[in-house]
Amino acid sequence: IHVKVDDAGEEMKGFEVSEYVLPKFEVIVESKPHVAFKEGKVRANVSGKYTFGKLAKGQAKVTAEVYNSGWGFCCGPISTVKVVKTVDIDGKKEVEFDIKDELKINDIKNNLNVTIEASFTEELSGREHKSSTDVTIHKDAHTIELICSDYKFKPGLPFSVTAVVKDLSNTPVMSDNERPVKFKISYSR
Repeated sequence: IHVKVDDAGEEMKGFEVSEYVLPKFEVIVESKPHVAFKEGKVRANVSGKYTFGKLAKGQAKVTAEVYNSGWGFCCGPISTVKVVKTVDIDGKKEVEFDIKDELKINDIKNNLNVTIEASFTEELSGREHKSSTDVTIHKDAHTIELICSDYKFKPGLPFSVTAVVKDLSNTPVMSDNERPVKFKISYSR
C-alpha cells in the first residue's frame, strides 16, 4: 500500500495475504449466567465440536478468574483469584469450581464476576481454540422488586405496593409456602 498526501509526505506499507482455512472444530463453554452464593459451586460444561456436528476429543485447560466489582484506576475490573484445571474431554465435560475452597470467596457483599475460559486442544490435529463465558455470583438467590400502585403517600391513608419476588433467571417465584416473604416499607421526610 502506497499513500501520498500533498505537503505531508508519503508512506508505504506491505502485508501478506494468506489462504484462509476454516477451523475444523470449535469449543463451547456453557454455564448459568447467574449463581447464588449459597449454591456453593460454579459449574460449566465444556465441549469440543467439529464443524460437521460430531463431538471432538481432546484436552482442555479451564480457567476460572474472579473479578471484584470495583474498577482499577486505569484498566477496568481487578482480578483477585485465578484457578486452572486441566481435563480430558470426550465430546463434553462438566467442570466445577467450589466457591469457598477454590475461588476463595468466603463472604459476599456485592455481586462478583467470574470469567470461565476453556482452551481446548483437539486430540488428532493438536490445534487449539478458546472460548469463554461470564458468570455473576449473587449474594441472594432471589430479588424483590417493588411496584408502587399509588404514587402519592398521604399519612393515615392506605398506600398499596405490589412486590414481585424473582429468582436469578428473572422468573417470578409463583408460590413458596415454606419461606414466606416479609418486608417493611418506611416513609421518611
